Amino acid sequence: MGVVSFSVPEERRNAEHVRALLAAQTIYEQLRAARRTFVNLLAVAGGVLWIALARWPASPLRSVGLVVWFATLGVVVATGALELFWRRRRDLAAAALPRR
Repeated sequence: MGVVSFSVPEERRNAEHVRALLAAQTIYEQLRAARRTFVNLLAVAGGVLWIALARWPASPLRSVGLVVWFATLGVVVATGALELFWRRRRDLAAAALPRR
């Protein structure tokens, strides 16, 4: 993970820009960690489902496993979209900071 460093004059307006930048960065990092966790869960669920379907192709749990896998995929896609949104918001907040 990188380090963000900057200096800000004491103006109140600049403090709001810094606050917006740090809030967006925090949310972005949380969403990124959540997405990575769900991608790992998706891989584990896919592996378990693949093995289960190979051993028991007519299992009644097949539908449940597929629903869980696709639901996890949906969460990964939604989390990725939110991550992109907050990354863009963070970049815009960083661009709004005054330059020296």
